[in-house]
Amino acid sequence: MVKKGTSASVRGSTKSSGPGRQVGSAHSGHNRVDLKGQVTGEPKLRTFESGAVLITFNLRVPGRTGRFTSVPVCVWDADAATAGVSDGDVIRVRGALVRRFWADHAGGRRSVVEVVADDLAPTGGPRPGRGQD
Repeated sequence: MVKKGTSASVRGSTKSSGPGRQVGSAHSGHNRVDLKGQVTGEPKLRTFESGAVLITFNLRVPGRTGRFTSVPVCVWDADAATAGVSDGDVIRVRGALVRRFWADHAGGRRSVVEVVADDLAPTGGPRPGRGQD
């Protein structure tokens, strides 16, 4: 769980989407995401040979029609792991929308569009019940 009254700023993630990757361009000021939602499932922590740490989780956010959407979120920072985000927490995520590419174990090219978080904060709100997904 995110500690009440604290915010976990993620160092450098507005400029880096992982080892050696740059996020942003002359237009990066237009790519800002600010979401409030519920963490669904336990966040996954992955450490790479380079020492980089990737934390991923899904954030359940309300859509315009009242239905909920699951938004993938990633955090590239070992310190962010100490924020203690866990299943069911209601948090605010600020960052940028990024498409990330990698090679799978079979050598195939994979990609995901996700929010690369540069700030996580508790909202202090109640955990909403599971509704439409």
